[in-house]
Amino acid sequence: MRGASVPGNDEKVVIGVGGQDGGRSEINAIEFYDNDWHAVPVGSNGVLTSSTSIESKFVNANVACETSSGTAFMVWNDDSTTPKYATKSSGGSWSSQKNFRTATGKAFWIDIASDPDVNSNKIAMAIADDRGMVVGGDVSFAEWSGNGNGDGSLVIKADIGSTHRRASVLVAYEATSGRAVVVWGKSSDDPRYSVWNGSRFTTSDVKIPNFIGGSSGMMRSQPGTNNILLGVLDRNNRIGFAWWNGSSWTHVHQPPEKARNSADPIGASEK
Repeated sequence: MRGASVPGNDEKVVIGVGGQDGGRSEINAIEFYDNDWHAVPVGSNGVLTSSTSIESKFVNANVACETSSGTAFMVWNDDSTTPKYATKSSGGSWSSQKNFRTATGKAFWIDIASDPDVNSNKIAMAIADDRGMVVGGDVSFAEWSGNGNGDGSLVIKADIGSTHRRASVLVAYEATSGRAVVVWGKSSDDPRYSVWNGSRFTTSDVKIPNFIGGSSGMMRSQPGTNNILLGVLDRNNRIGFAWWNGSSWTHVHQPPEKARNSADPIGASEK
């Protein structure tokens, strides 16, 4: 489950994946306004996708809001190789669903982040697909450039790397530069990262040292700086943290105990 708050008012959007009887999973979306929760009027009464092949333990749906305008942007796996997205301007109505891109496999992990600049409407997305369930899948990146009216363009950079089977992919913005940093898991190797400057990758497919693979994790930007905190759960169920200073990574901490399972045991918040 992922959620986003609309800047400047009390509107909220939540999107999530859950199981139901018969082995099917649904991707649902709800929104909060007028002091109550309502089904998002996209799909069938807030049900965006229902399928037996969507797995609820993976983050294959996500939502964020444009920082400047408050427009909500949600993206999800509709059980095809073409993920869908929809937008809603602040106080407006939801668009119909639109095709995001054609990938080599179905999206099983989607991360999304808003540029924190108060004058920006950029949203970055990183997607890992399930091409080749044994050997891994492709990692792709796109940046949404909204105009505040629920419309915009998607700058797509496909297949920036490959991830091991069902590993997470993460994205966060540097708060002052507006660059996006993408991180994805590898199998027995260190996680990789790329840096997007708005038009191209200035750093691409570079190792982040001192981790043993990477299956899931999180990234959080530090307000007012280009610093980013990365937390990784490695293939041995050990949690580690690294600090991005705008140009390089520093491995900062590894607790002595192992995590009990691999179900997103890492969390952090901005301050």
